[in-house]
Amino acid sequence: MAIATAPTDVSNAELLRWAFEILNRHDATSLGQLYTSETVERFPDRTCHGGDEIVAYFEDVFAAVPDWNIQIVGLAEQGEDVFVQWHMTGTHSGPLLGVAPTGKALAIDGIDHFVVRNGKVVSNFVVVDQLQYARQIGMMPPERLRTPASARRSGSGSVMLICGACVVRSGMDAHRRSSLAIEEPSCSAAVRRSDSLELEQKRAKLTRADVLGRVLLGVAPHRGAGRKLDLLALPRR
Repeated sequence: MAIATAPTDVSNAELLRWAFEILNRHDATSLGQLYTSETVERFPDRTCHGGDEIVAYFEDVFAAVPDWNIQIVGLAEQGEDVFVQWHMTGTHSGPLLGVAPTGKALAIDGIDHFVVRNGKVVSNFVVVDQLQYARQIGMMPPERLRTPASARRSGSGSVMLICGACVVRSGMDAHRRSSLAIEEPSCSAAVRRSDSLELEQKRAKLTRADVLGRVLLGVAPHRGAGRKLDLLALPRR
């Protein structure tokens, strides 16, 4: 493959637009014109120093994702700083970011922060949505869809406390008076509805913030399995 010549007398933003075109040709060698021995590229899985390391990194990426394609979503230039938001697609056919090939389709978003001086890349900080990547290759469960309003009105719902962090897993009807009990396994506590135990009419109605706040105040993970308590008995914040 003939080496493409980098443009001259162009803005830093236009120079990087050319670089992204070269990336889509999988031409890491031509891309090397933009680097010096002092260039630093911080990728999610490693930091490369100098043009040779950076070119080798991209060659490995192209081998791992043979149909790798990257499109610019947004670009902003301010002096030597250029920010590029991008969207990458391809197939995970080889080791990528330390993960063995899965054959899964990829569609990943990210942002690069380049510093460009005198037509050369001084540094680049690459930020990738690694949770998105992990979900797509099966390392994490898929993203949960928002619970429909009808399901929230049905009264089903739960709050999960994992190592001190609360996550609302599904809708919770804050205006229905019901008892909330906690069952604590070794490292998590699940707050569930128990509609069989009605609260007294005089008890204050719970809001979602009340539930979360009281869980955080009144429950300590790792404290005996199977312990139950009524959250409303806890002191208010």
